[in-house]
Amino acid sequence: MHGLKLEDAKYYQKGGKLEIGLASVAYCEGLLDALRLLGVVKFSW
Repeated sequence: MHGLKLEDAKYYQKGGKLEIGLASVAYCEGLLDALRLLGVVKFSW
């Protein structure tokens, strides 16, 4: 999943839509945090 969002961010960056690229990365970070809080995955920042 994170790889897809990274590719999305790169795509939007190349198109000059930096806000959308940043939103894509932030969305992925939120999903990862939610999974960590639910105990589905374990990692630390």
